[in-house]
Order: sequence, then structure tokens, then C-alpha cells
Amino acid sequence: MIPFGPRLMGQTEKALNRVLQRILEHHDLGEPQWVTLRLAQDRRPAGSLADFVAGEGQYPYAVGIIAGLHARGLLRDDALTEEGRLLVARVSATVDHQVGRHPGRPGDQRRACAQPPPERMSTARGR
Repeated sequence: MIPFGPRLMGQTEKALNRVLQRILEHHDLGEPQWVTLRLAQDRRPAGSLADFVAGEGQYPYAVGIIAGLHARGLLRDDALTEEGRLLVARVSATVDHQVGRHPGRPGDQRRACAQPPPERMSTARGR
């Protein structure tokens, strides 16, 4: 078992990124396209989506990403189309399903893991 710390956090991040990458590939998306769709979903309408993606997503080639998503029918007028909203919902649900469940854990352990650390320690000690 790897103790909690930078190494565990780094390995966890890499594993989660691999899961996301596989899901995105299944939908013919890359990370820049996914980030752009999520930013389009969450942004407030001030300014252009390209400027927002370039700043928030740190993608200087945001115009090209957006053009590709427009061509696929996922964006229109800097907003998600119905198809874009459905795709974001499908990908999000798949990610939640694959990383949000911990098969094999008894219910008590699942509840203990969801508790803040002091309560978790009390639960683990049987208090």
C-alpha cells in the first residue's frame, strides 16, 4: 500500500486521466475538446467562447477547437447544441459510473470513507 502523499496523489491523478482518456476516445474527443465543451456548458455569456477557452482552458488554439466542435454539431453560436448537451451528459455519467463506485466495499466501509477524517478515525476504532 502506498502511503498518502504526493506519490499516491500523482498515481491517482494518472489513473483517473487514463480512465477519462479512454472514455473521451470512445466519443472521438480529446481533452481540449472536452474542456471546451465543459467550459461552454458552465460559462456565463460575457465575451466570446474562444477568448474564454483560451484564458480558462489555456488553449491558445481555441478557435480551431471550437470550429471542430461546430462542425460536429456540438456547438452553435458559442453554446452547446442539444447534441452537445447530451454528449456532455453521457460522458459525465460514464466517468461517474467508472470512478464513482467502489465494488467490493461493504456499505459500512463506504460510509466511513465518506466521513470527514475525525469521524472516520472514530468509526475505524469502533467508537
